[in-house]
Amino acid sequence: MKRVLLIAYYFPPLGGAGIARPLALWNHLPSNGYECHVLTVKPVAYRVWEPTLLEGMSLDSIYRSGSSDPQRLMYLLGIRTPSKKAHALGTSTSKWFYPDNKRGWIRPATVLGRTLLSNRKYDAIISTSPPISSHVIARTLAREFNIPWLADFRDKWSVRGLEDIFEGHDRLIQRGNAFLSDIRDTAKRITTVNRSVAEYIGTGEVIENSYDSQLVGRWRTRVESPTFNIGLFGTFNVMFPIEPLLQVIAQLPNRDNEKIRLIQVGDVDKEWLQVQLAKYNLETKCDVLGFQPRRTAIDSLGNCSMFYMGVASVKELGLTHGRIFTLLASGRPLIAYTQPKSEVARLIEQSGNGLIFGADSVGYAVEFLRERVSRFERAPEVFECPPPFARRFSDTEMVRRFAELLKKVT
Repeated sequence: MKRVLLIAYYFPPLGGAGIARPLALWNHLPSNGYECHVLTVKPVAYRVWEPTLLEGMSLDSIYRSGSSDPQRLMYLLGIRTPSKKAHALGTSTSKWFYPDNKRGWIRPATVLGRTLLSNRKYDAIISTSPPISSHVIARTLAREFNIPWLADFRDKWSVRGLEDIFEGHDRLIQRGNAFLSDIRDTAKRITTVNRSVAEYIGTGEVIENSYDSQLVGRWRTRVESPTFNIGLFGTFNVMFPIEPLLQVIAQLPNRDNEKIRLIQVGDVDKEWLQVQLAKYNLETKCDVLGFQPRRTAIDSLGNCSMFYMGVASVKELGLTHGRIFTLLASGRPLIAYTQPKSEVARLIEQSGNGLIFGADSVGYAVEFLRERVSRFERAPEVFECPPPFARRFSDTEMVRRFAELLKKVT
């Protein structure tokens, strides 16, 4: 069996959407002919933790290096979950770190990578970003050991492009563009999560994110609830707003409004959420459950008849939220506040199972929701999990496509 080294900063016990892709590669590459070793960071302060994702697994192929990045230093100071203030400060100061605020991981990870590559044979390196620092490490190791390198982009640079990250710092933007050019020249293959990211990078084979095939069976096929439940799964904030949905609900006739309940599962500022709900007198209609481990999250959302997503501005149109594939696998319709050309809109339109709306089409969303509530009242809701459209987004299919690329370069 051939062997690959996967370089990924975000990896369990860290949780959240960012770890799903590298975790799937680690889990499923062996069944595709590639033993997968992971080079990641030692424990860091992070907003969500999911240590259960590694339960029952052999951890012998996971190698963790030290780091002097802010999250690692906070952990060493005894901080496990950063405060909202610390998280906001880290986001606002990211422009002062090149290539990103994980640059303190580059040197220790490179040293450990050299040790790994010197002691055993690896047939390829995969690096996944963000953080871009993972590609810096991979480029160095690939050159020194003359090993094929596959560079995977889950976002453009960070959540947005480097022009937004380093706005006003032309020298850093130029430096970033030069690095992207070097990746195009050096990496044997480049993969991206969607076509928007591929267009930004200037190349790349699109391999979408995925849902967990081992968890999809936890979705209930039959909804058993006296209320029409709308799921709010994942992160909601200024970038990913909830208010458009609340506006839609507020415009429903009282008869329909009374039947609706919101189920929130995911990392959210509960004070911010309560302010949003209070604005439309919906405080008592939302169960705020906060972050839940993946199995519990699906169980908590099992009696939902619909899901909602929101994308705030044109700067986020190129994002493909990892959660959308989990929601597509549920078989439930999605209603999304976004623009027609966004990646979220493209997936919903192709699924044929949902509606997108904007500030000028709230009325369409109101009618769509009324129709779904009426359907809910007439007969029990039964869903296929996963439906035919979603099956190509399983984690096993995603990893199979990575393995096909690896076969071409190893």
